Amino acid sequence: KRKAEHGGDVSYSTFQELKEAYRTETIYPLDLKNAVATYINQLLGPIVKEFQSKELKKLSSQAYPSPSAAKGGKAAAQERPVDISRVDIRVGKIVQIGPHPDADSLYVEKIDVGEAEPRTVISGLRNFVPQEALEGAL
Repeated sequence: KRKAEHGGDVSYSTFQELKEAYRTETIYPLDLKNAVATYINQLLGPIVKEFQSKELKKLSSQAYPSPSAAKGGKAAAQERPVDISRVDIRVGKIVQIGPHPDADSLYVEKIDVGEAEPRTVISGLRNFVPQEALEGAL
């Protein structure tokens, strides 16, 4: 959802159209992040609702006790609600990619996310996506 003065709402039929709009700055990173967050929250909604049951809350607190509760102190303050917008989503361009020297299923990638230096990322895509398909990809 974008205000009319920012171009209004827009939709894309294919990933390629979205990718081109992002590359040409027709859609801006914050617009894309907000839209992705909205749809991920919609997809996760039923799962989050299921985990709000008493049984699963109890199981979760047993599996992952708060640090202060684990030491016998006061229970930690209530956590903020689950919301994908709390995640720092960044889009970057793969500027270098190669096989990991010690793992047959991993790539070592240099990804330009607009910072001073590209980030080094290890991904488990090697068994699923050919290296050539990822070189230069967003």
